[in-house]
Amino acid sequence: MRPGSTTMWESNIAAWTAQRTVHAVEILGKAGLSVQGRPIRDADDQAAWLAATLRGLELGPAHVLGVSSGGWLVVNLALHDPDPVASLSLIDPACVFGRFPLKIVVASLATLPAAPKFLRNRTLRWISGGVAVDDEPIARVIASAMTEFRLAVPAPTYPGDDELRALRVPTLALIAGRSEIHDGRKAFERARSLLPDVRAELWPEATHSVTGQFSDEVNAVVLDFLRRVDDRRSE
Repeated sequence: MRPGSTTMWESNIAAWTAQRTVHAVEILGKAGLSVQGRPIRDADDQAAWLAATLRGLELGPAHVLGVSSGGWLVVNLALHDPDPVASLSLIDPACVFGRFPLKIVVASLATLPAAPKFLRNRTLRWISGGVAVDDEPIARVIASAMTEFRLAVPAPTYPGDDELRALRVPTLALIAGRSEIHDGRKAFERARSLLPDVRAELWPEATHSVTGQFSDEVNAVVLDFLRRVDDRRSE
């Protein structure tokens, strides 16, 4: 989700940090602790700042994970500059395996700062599969970002079939069957048919809020995938 931040990983960080070192990067151009020093004009700039961040951390090739628009961001990085990427974990990524349906484009107007609060909250509840904004701290953070922060990043560009076929990075693609951001079945089939090195899973009962809705299952699958990738790299 474009107004999100690392607070969206609240249900996942503890399990992952118990076994892994986790660097949570606040995306430039979004609400969060990262500070943007110059304009981000296009997909090239999006890839460049994230690649520079990974290289600056001196991690070597890193396992990179993203949810929603963060999934698009890390795919874009791997397409432009795969060297710093050991693997991709994509959790219901936006605008990667399926285009936004018209209803999402229309609903996005309700998330603009000028939109009435009741309409913005209703839209958030719909996208998240029924989570009430007032009852969920993370949803309140997202709602606040919608009203208090002006996005300064371009819209994601949809990768073509040939681009995805050329993506040689080991990839985990978890697709929510009840996601509102794309047709889950079609997104799953596109991921499975195009990516050369993919573990694609369609979770029929999951909504776009799958990281919280099925947190234990997501945590376990991601850790298992990373372990298998590391085993392959050490052979």
